[in-house]
Order: sequence, then structure tokens, then C-alpha cells
Amino acid sequence: MPLIDKSVLEHKKNAVVFGTTSNHIFAVACVVFDLKKYCPNIVDEIVIFYDKKLRTKDKKILRSIFPIRFIKYDFPIRDISIFNQETFRYFSKMVFSKYECLQLLNEYNSVLWLDYDIVIKADISDLMTKCDSGLKMMPSPGCSVRQQLHDAVIDYDMNAEAICASTFVFQDNLLNYMDLYRFCYDKLRKYAKYLYFGEQAIFDFMIQEFKLKIEPIDYNIYSPHPLDKNKLENAKIIHSFGQPKFWNGLDDIQWNMNYKRWIDLGGTGNTMNTFRSKLFSYIQRIMKNVKFF
Repeated sequence: MPLIDKSVLEHKKNAVVFGTTSNHIFAVACVVFDLKKYCPNIVDEIVIFYDKKLRTKDKKILRSIFPIRFIKYDFPIRDISIFNQETFRYFSKMVFSKYECLQLLNEYNSVLWLDYDIVIKADISDLMTKCDSGLKMMPSPGCSVRQQLHDAVIDYDMNAEAICASTFVFQDNLLNYMDLYRFCYDKLRKYAKYLYFGEQAIFDFMIQEFKLKIEPIDYNIYSPHPLDKNKLENAKIIHSFGQPKFWNGLDDIQWNMNYKRWIDLGGTGNTMNTFRSKLFSYIQRIMKNVKFF
């Protein structure tokens, strides 16, 4: 992280934070369009952590939509062989940039993390209201801490309810947040081979270790899957967790419109496997015609 400008501390701002691989910048852009449409005053700026060089033109387009700060993520663990390789093949190391939200509290009042495989359907500014604990996280319905891991860890309660780290808020009244920051990376190194949903399990350990009280974020409002039709009417965010995503086979009109707008502005498009996208689209068309009794 760059040195903190002391003048920033005189008037801390609020931020929405994303962490992305460079080839997914189009997906982040689609969410930025939604933020601009539904809650343009939610924060002062957006922070985007990225891994590899981003096109200057992509940065320029994004900054024309919303004030944006780009930070290259320096993953502190060099030896990735310590991780369970099955997990590392599926998840990018960018998921661990979520821990940087704790350090960002040196500069911001509140930081809201959003995964970028989402569509925002309404104003989500209520997420930014201050809470007593400074910590808003989403309980994961029916999921225990043990289910976040390949193997059990004896140091923590495996039966405790797990959290989902797709959407969360950290605020600067969160006690000892820099201790929490260091804890996350220390435990990431220690338990690397155990992790399935890596960054989430470490947050689970953090909550237990520091006896943190979370203000819950409602999964039914902020993370239902787009195929979970019964929950979409009241949802403010729909979340294409798992596979397929909106960009490789899961059809969504709003996301498609955002993507077209990004391409029309000259943004870098989706360069990923088109065969898999077509396969997912084909399966989805079949499923739409299936009747369940």
C-alpha cells in the first residue's frame, strides 16, 4: 500500500471496493454502471484492486463513470504451493484482496466490498449506515465453518455458522482493525492447505478469535442467486455465485445492457472461453423449458 497522505485523514471518505483480475475488468464496469444508476452518492470513490496491467483506456472510461482509485494488489504470500491446489485452480488470489479493506480503514470511514459477479437492482446506500461494532457481514444460510474447509481445524469451532464474504462493510470504529488485518494474512499462511472458500474461512476464524459482533446483512436481499426466482422481487443485489456467471452463459437483460454499454464506450470485452459460454447458455435454455412438479 502507498504511504497515507496525512491530509486525507482530516476528512475521511467512504469507498466501495472491488478486487479483480485484469481480464474481468468488464464485469467490474457493469457493476459500476449499476452503482451510478441506483446510488450515485453512496460513496466518495471506488477502489479497485487489480493483479496485472490494466489498459489506460479502460481506466479512463471507468473514471468517466465514477471517481475511481486503482491499486495494484501485492499478494504477500509468494509460495503458492502451500495452498490446496484444487482451491487455487478455481479461485484467484484476488479474493484475498478482501483483507485489504481492513487496512483501508486508515483512510476511509467505511468501506463496502462487493464481488463483481452481481447485478444491483435498487439503492444499496443503507449498507453504509454506521453500526456500533463497525462490522457488517452476511451469515451464510445453512453453512458451517467446517464447510468452508477441506479439513477441520481444531483451533476454531467448526459447527459455528459461516459467513459469506461476497458483500461486507468495515467501518473505522471497528476495534483493532490493523490487528485484524495482520491476523488474516498470518492465518492464511498457517491454514493455506485447509482452505476451500479461503478468504471466507479466515474471516470466520477472525470473528471467533476476536469475539467480534457482526451486524448481519440479509442474504435474501443482498445475495440471492438469479435462478432463485422466489427471492428476486425484494432483492437489491442478485449474485451469480458458482457457475455459470452473467458473462459465460447466465442470461440477464440488465447485465447484458451494461456490458453492451461498456463495449460501445470502447472498453475491453470478455476474452474468456466462448465454448463454455455457449454450453452454459444451451443448458440454461433447456432448463427454462423444464417443468417441475
